[in-house]
Amino acid sequence: MNQKDELRATERRERRIDEALKETFPASDPPSFVGAGAPTPTHDNTTVDRPDLDRINIHEPDELSGWCAYWGCAPAELTEAIRDVGVMVANVEAKLAAKGHKRK
Repeated sequence: MNQKDELRATERRERRIDEALKETFPASDPPSFVGAGAPTPTHDNTTVDRPDLDRINIHEPDELSGWCAYWGCAPAELTEAIRDVGVMVANVEAKLAAKGHKRK
């Protein structure tokens, strides 16, 4: 097949596809991806991997070591304080302050 025959075959194939899709996508209601592009995603990727500063997640190693360095305590002490008062930073800070740990 030469280039001219391939071009004709492609045009015939596209015309058949256009006719088949004519009933599915009428001209008055084009699909959303035509022209302006696909809709933009609504998920905000700017908050990915940003820690929650109100809560402590001891199941994330980086966060656990960061909070331990912040208060100058051992991971076991932080885990015990969370077990006693919950994951809210203010409550954990009060519990650790009562034991003599202070923010660095």
